[in-house]
Parts: sequence; C-alpha cells; structure tokens
Amino acid sequence: MQLTGNTILITGGATGIGLALAAAFIKRGNTVLVCARSRGHLDEAARQLPSLVCYACDISDGEQRQAMYQAMAQAGLSPNILVNNAAIMTEYDLAGLADGDMQMIKRDLAVNLVAQIEMVDELLPVISTRPRPAIINFNSPAGIIPVARVPFYSASKAAFHSYTQSLRYQLAARGIAVIEVFPPGVETPMTAATGREQISPETFVKKLVRKLEKTTDEIWIGEARAVRLLAKIPGRWLFRLINKQLPISGG
Repeated sequence: MQLTGNTILITGGATGIGLALAAAFIKRGNTVLVCARSRGHLDEAARQLPSLVCYACDISDGEQRQAMYQAMAQAGLSPNILVNNAAIMTEYDLAGLADGDMQMIKRDLAVNLVAQIEMVDELLPVISTRPRPAIINFNSPAGIIPVARVPFYSASKAAFHSYTQSLRYQLAARGIAVIEVFPPGVETPMTAATGREQISPETFVKKLVRKLEKTTDEIWIGEARAVRLLAKIPGRWLFRLINKQLPISGG
C-alpha cells in the first residue's frame, strides 16, 4: 500500500487502535475521517488531532450511516480506504443468559459483523472509483480459536474472517486490496477488563504501518502470530489450552 495521499475512513476511530492509526496516517500526509458513537470521545480525538474529520455515528444504525455519507459528500470527501475497526466484546454466561442479554447479543453481532458488511457494500461504489482502493478489516485471534467467555465476539470474528477471505477473492479482479489485521493484546477501552499484559496502541500501530506497506492479504502481529501457528494443532486440545489461560469470569 502507498500510505500517503489517501482519504481514509476509520470506524471506531476516536479511541484506542483507531485513534493511534488515525494519528499515524495523518502524520504520513493522509486525510483521515473517523466515526464513533461517543461525541465526548470524538471531541477529545479532535483536540488531539486538529485535522481529524469526526462523525458521530453508530455504525449499526443505517440511518446514521447514511447521514454520515451525506456529510462526507457535502464536504467533498470520498474515501479510497475503509478501515473496519469498530467492535464490541462482551462476556456471556451461556448456561443461563440474563434478561436483556439477547438484545445485547444482537447488538454485538450487528456491530462486529453485519454493519461492517453493510459499510463495505455501501462504500464500495465510491472506493472503487478512487486511486489505490483498499479495505482493511480488523479481526482477532479469537476469530480463529474461540475464547469461550466472549462467545459472540468470537463467533462474529470467525464469520468476519470467512467473509473477508471471500471479499478479497471476489474484489481481486477489480484491483481492490482487502487486508485483514490480527492484533495481539492491545491496551484499549474494550480490552481493559481482560487482565492480560498488553502493548500500547502506538506500539502496535508502528508495527502495523510497516507491514501495511508490504502486505496484501493478512497481517499477524506479536502474540497473534503464535495463534496462526497453534491453529495447526488438533482443534479440541487447542481450544482447551487457550481457554484455560482465559477462564470464564468466576470459573
């Protein structure tokens, strides 16, 4: 990828990995747009990065997405790169779902999978007309080896991995790059409660940017690379090994 002179839209871009990536892209001479649900987080992101273009948008809400696209068009902003970074990770007790859990599960699946697919479909007509078109999908090692305490995050990421592989195959003839990123444990608001040792978003993004310039399919960084290797081990044994290290809360 050429990482200068692009117009890049990052979902979930007001905090964590998204914000660190926005800063790195701006530094390299790109126009960067971010969206997030929290206006407070967006205001803080804009304070840190004055050239950042911010949109308050819950990507699981189709009307809010359309309003964002209209605002982008009115500002003359047409992204050639979409970064699907937004995600929700929630713990569930499958032995007895609590009242309201089913609505939360639907929300998680909407944000982690359905909305990402919808955004690709909605923005593809714009992205495909621009120079150097690309889609960057953030996944997780949990999409390869499920983490039992976050079952629907894991399931949505597994489906997202399958979708991304098909998307890459189908868009190759049109010259649209589709890159899938598998991060290690990174310090973000979403992962704050995991209790695991993690690297900073800035450290992760430095490694990611170097790899983006050379890679056209999958990027595995840090401990995530071990998961790619471990995935060759028989599934049942590996699932038990991983989940002994990441036990269900209270288990």
